[in-house]
Amino acid sequence: MSNQAFVDFKKIYEKPNLPDDLLKELKQVELTLNLTPTAKVNNNWVASPTNISVSSNLGLVVRKISAMVEQGLSYGNGDYYIFVQFGGKPTVSKSPNGMLVALSKLANKSGMIANINTGCVYNGFKELNVVRDGAIDTLHLVNNPEAEVRQISEDDIIAPYTVITLIDKGTSKVISRKVTIVRNNEYLEAKSKGNYTHKTYPVPMAVKIALKRAAQEMMSSLGFNDDAEETEAVRNEISDYNKDYKLEAPIIQAEPVIDTKDDAKVAKESVIDISDL
Repeated sequence: MSNQAFVDFKKIYEKPNLPDDLLKELKQVELTLNLTPTAKVNNNWVASPTNISVSSNLGLVVRKISAMVEQGLSYGNGDYYIFVQFGGKPTVSKSPNGMLVALSKLANKSGMIANINTGCVYNGFKELNVVRDGAIDTLHLVNNPEAEVRQISEDDIIAPYTVITLIDKGTSKVISRKVTIVRNNEYLEAKSKGNYTHKTYPVPMAVKIALKRAAQEMMSSLGFNDDAEETEAVRNEISDYNKDYKLEAPIIQAEPVIDTKDDAKVAKESVIDISDL
């Protein structure tokens, strides 16, 4: 088996002034990726394409992991994923949970607590009712019990939804509750522009669509404009999610091709010098 099947950040650990939180995160990523050094491709076991890609692009991966750490995200908590994409280049991209973190931080800057719930309406649902009363929406959904526990395919999902409740931190009063449901025809259209991971991870990929729309609506309701510094993290998340539905290049795993501008931005944010890797 290729030595690259096992990720080794040894060169990074030897760097001076390596932040403790980044060191801890890199060790967690290394350990987790090395738990599965092989993958089944065309019914044959081969060295993990993800691990090989990470080993071949250590500088890029560490810069992007560093950016995740700076935002308080953890690989072990599922806040972001690491995939290999077409051409062998690795992608480090936030999960839906990463989007929730970004939205929560944005609400906090406005003196709010954001309570965010996501999910899907499944085929065979029993009840669905949305009441909109001023700034307060109420969602009542009863899915078929089987759909909540059995293995789900993309065809079982009718529509994804997100419910964002904004609570005043000072008074604990509910300021607003917005129910965002992506209508079935819009969901199917977005899914048709996506990639095969809708089959592998149907629920997270569907939820991404609803989260993106809810994030845009939340920023508008909080009064943040396009140039506001506070919205940058959320707008970056929306941009990343938009890339999930572009078909310019085929994708081997779950995330889209990253352009060089993204790499340059992350490199600028890097807290250590890894240019010689």
